[in-house]
Amino acid sequence: MARVPVIIADDWIPFSFPETAPYYIKVPESEIQRLPEILQARRADAEAIGRNARMLWERYLSPSTRAVSLVQSLANFSKINRTKPTFDAYRERWHSRELRRQLGWTFPQRTALRVEQHVRRHFPAVKVPGVSPLMRYRNAPNLK
Repeated sequence: MARVPVIIADDWIPFSFPETAPYYIKVPESEIQRLPEILQARRADAEAIGRNARMLWERYLSPSTRAVSLVQSLANFSKINRTKPTFDAYRERWHSRELRRQLGWTFPQRTALRVEQHVRRHFPAVKVPGVSPLMRYRNAPNLK
C-alpha cells in the first residue's frame, strides 16, 4: 500500500524533478472542508501517485542520495546560460507600465490608496478596490 502526499496550500511550489510523474495531491486551502470527498475522488490514482512519490524520494531525497542530488542540481543550475540585461533593457523595464502597475504607482492605484487611508480612519475594516496587499503593507502606519 502506497502513501500519497497531500499538500493543503495555495502558495506551495512543488519540487522540480527530471521525471514528470505526478507524486502528490494538491488541495487549495479554501477547499479543506471538502478534503474527504476530494481524496475519495482521487482514490483510483492513489496507488500510482504513492509509488511515484516513493520512487522520487528514494532517487533524490533519501539520506543516502540527498547529497549527490544536491551537487547534481547545483551543477545543472550553473550550466544555465544567463545573459546580463543591457542598460536599455533595464531602462525599458523601469519605464514600463507593467512595473508601475505592479508597484502600485499608477494614478488610479495611488488615488484608491489615499481614499482607503481616509476612509479607514473611521471604518478600519474597509478595503477599497484597486489597492493591492503590497500597497497596504508598504503604507502601513507602523512602518513609518
